[in-house]
Amino acid sequence: MQLAPFKFTLRPGNRLIRGPFLPSVQVPAFRPLFTTSSLPQTIFPLFSPPYFMTKTAVGSVALHDKDTGSADVQIARLTERINELTEHLKGHAKDHSSRRGLLKMVARRRSLLDYLKDTATERYLKLLEGLNLRK
Repeated sequence: MQLAPFKFTLRPGNRLIRGPFLPSVQVPAFRPLFTTSSLPQTIFPLFSPPYFMTKTAVGSVALHDKDTGSADVQIARLTERINELTEHLKGHAKDHSSRRGLLKMVARRRSLLDYLKDTATERYLKLLEGLNLRK
């Protein structure tokens, strides 16, 4: 005997039918946990930290108002993320996947710094001073 494939249908009264032989299951009404308009401003940065960090880190090193991809901006954003991950790893020493991501970010920042040093030495020195990085 072959069973029909499972079909999911909603009945009036929020009842869900699953397949031919399974009993119906009560489906709770969907209600979002919160909306973005109801979130306090102190909680909102936790949901999207890169946006808020970008505004503070990039503002001082951006070459123009809409600069998002220059080496300076990339280095500033990577530095913010590296500092955040460093703090995280102080409390979570066994988080090896985050440590691997941190090492990849440090290597990427180092290569961007080397590129900037070769192409624009003045900007490189200004960036090192502004972000408190060692040579």
